[in-house]
Amino acid sequence: MTFDPALFQAERKGRWGADLRWHERLGSTQDEAAAALAAGAGEGCVVLAEAQDAGRGRWGKQWEGRPGLSLLFTALLEAPAAGPPPNLGQLPLVLGLATAQALRALGLADAACKWPNDVWWRGRKLGGLLVEGRGRGLLAGCGLNVGQAPEDFPPELRPSAASLAQAGLGAPREAVLAAVLAAWEGAVGRWRSEGWAAVAAEWPACDALAGQRCRLMRAGQGYEGRVLGLAPDGALRLALDQGGSMDFHSAEVEHLRPAEAGPGH
Repeated sequence: MTFDPALFQAERKGRWGADLRWHERLGSTQDEAAAALAAGAGEGCVVLAEAQDAGRGRWGKQWEGRPGLSLLFTALLEAPAAGPPPNLGQLPLVLGLATAQALRALGLADAACKWPNDVWWRGRKLGGLLVEGRGRGLLAGCGLNVGQAPEDFPPELRPSAASLAQAGLGAPREAVLAAVLAAWEGAVGRWRSEGWAAVAAEWPACDALAGQRCRLMRAGQGYEGRVLGLAPDGALRLALDQGGSMDFHSAEVEHLRPAEAGPGH
């Protein structure tokens, strides 16, 4: 079913999304939002597409999203005009946590965050985020699986992907977007005014990786161990199998399930 902007506006709770730019098809909501930013669009402007031909995620990966079944959108954020620059590595965590909390408020009790930029449900990916700096602003992109049945995902993604419908949440896309944007607006406001610590205190309740065995890839090198949680600055802290611990500010994370861990782990 096609997204209804009027229904979304009726559901909207904050300022973000008042300027909603709906498109049936785009190359990328990130690129369209960058053009809107360059043309003078302000914070809270949201670019939404039913389908993307060149949607992308972190590490240059392509985002799969079938028309009418996903939320594919980018919100504009203004960069601070003065003062020290924010730690932008924290922003995907802020937004990911806010997304999981919004889904929980809608009734999906098991919504969780996978560091640094994914939203999970029972070990499967519901959505992902991509934050990019562009000139005077930031682009916060999100792809969220909403209405897919298992057969709507490519075969290679079916074991690892899930939708809100599969998880038992039947809220319409308009209500989901309204809830997520309201949560984003509030979380970004707290992050700006109170700092990362205010957001970090809420992270453990939604943390999908704490206590789990993972393999992290950074600069072509792999590290395995048990996730201890987040360091004070938002880095992922890993207790290494060989002893000691390391903090990772950027890495690809693979969750190692028990069968993959091998003997002795």
